[in-house]
Amino acid sequence: MKFLFGNAMWHLLMQSDAVTKVIMLSLLIASIICWTVIFYKWVQLSEKSKQLTELLAKMERVHSSTDLDRTINQSLNLFGSTLLVEYTDQVKKFVASKQTLGSYERELLDEKRYGIVDELVFQESSYLLILFIAAACGPLVGLFGTVWGLMHSFMSIAQKHTADIVTVAPGIAEALLTTLAGLMVAIPAMIMYHYLVHLVRLIEHDLYRLSDAVVHVTSSVMPTIKE
Repeated sequence: MKFLFGNAMWHLLMQSDAVTKVIMLSLLIASIICWTVIFYKWVQLSEKSKQLTELLAKMERVHSSTDLDRTINQSLNLFGSTLLVEYTDQVKKFVASKQTLGSYERELLDEKRYGIVDELVFQESSYLLILFIAAACGPLVGLFGTVWGLMHSFMSIAQKHTADIVTVAPGIAEALLTTLAGLMVAIPAMIMYHYLVHLVRLIEHDLYRLSDAVVHVTSSVMPTIKE
C-alpha cells in the first residue's frame, strides 16, 4: 500500500504527461464503476436467491386452490412471484373458457412460463456486461499507456544522449504505471464477473424449479385442467 500511495508513486504520476494522466483517470473511473456494480449485483442477487428459496418452500406447502391463492397474495413482494401470478392467471383464463386443456393450450402455457423465466434471467444479467468490458479492455488501455510512456522514455534518452539508469528508470516506471492500473481494474472485474454470472445461473436454475413447481401445483389443485 505504501508503494501504491507513497510519495514516490504520487510524484511519478504527477510528473507524467497529459495522456498518461487521462489514462490513469479513466482507469480510476472504470474501477469505481466496476466496484459499484459488483457490490450492487452481489447484494441484489444474494437477496433474490433467498427470496426464490422462500417461494419454493411456500409452493411445497400448497395443497388446495385456497392455499395457492393465499400463497400468491403473501408472495407478491418476492422475486419470482411474477411467474406464479402470470402463469396461474393464464391457467384460470383457460379454465374459465374451456373445461379441459389440450396440447395447444398447454404449449401456450409452457411458452408463457419459459418466456417469463427468460425475461427474469435477462434482467438479472444487467450491468454484468460492464464488468466483462472492463476486464477485457483494462489491460489494453494500460498497455496503451505503457507503450506511450516507453516512447517518451526513449525520446528522452535520445535527447540526453545517455542510457544510464538514472535517465531510463523514471520513464520506464512511469510507463509501467498504467499497466499496473489496468491490471488492478481487470483482475477483480474478471473474477467478480464470473462469480456473478454463476449466481445468475443459480437463480435461473431455481426459476426453472419454481416453474415446474407451479405447473405441478396448478395441475393438482385445479382438477379441471388435467387431461
